Amino acid sequence: ESAAAAKKAAAEELQSAIITAATTAYDTAKVGPELVAHIAAMEVKPTGATLLSQIFTKNTEAKNMKWISKAAYGAALQSLLEDKTTDQVLAVYEVQRFCHTLEFPKIDVKGEKRALIEIIYQLMYQNDIIDNDGFTSWADDDVYDSIPGKTNALVQATKFITFLKTEEESEEEEESEEEDEEAMMGGANFIK
Repeated sequence: ESAAAAKKAAAEELQSAIITAATTAYDTAKVGPELVAHIAAMEVKPTGATLLSQIFTKNTEAKNMKWISKAAYGAALQSLLEDKTTDQVLAVYEVQRFCHTLEFPKIDVKGEKRALIEIIYQLMYQNDIIDNDGFTSWADDDVYDSIPGKTNALVQATKFITFLKTEEESEEEEESEEEDEEAMMGGANFIK
């Protein structure tokens, strides 16, 4: 019992330190490569989700999406989330939470009304912040159902998620075909 309590206290302390690290990183006002270097030098690093939380809480213009660029916070988010599917899922949920607080607005893009959440997701994908696995794992996840807005987020991002799943299937088919070709070529070399 006391070991479980100690473990829980340690986890809470670490989470508090991670949130403090995100606050500290954001409050430096550094962006781009400077922020990446600053975070790399930190003893306790923020997670992508905690840095996003700071961006959404403190950046009054977060809806304009300039924060996604590598020159702003994109490079730092990419370095924190690269090859970390679980962390990416939590970051996607953080965007969901942000859009939920805004009541899932649609914005004008070249005369067409589009869901803010879908645009953010697309930009995060294009800037290599969240990869295919991160988004599809989020779409299929039911562990964090307590985070508000999942249904609205899924509805508004359906086209994007469908695109990702189709792209993933195409890549798997290509890999399978390449493996078949290699196997046949290997067999052909064996026959010689």
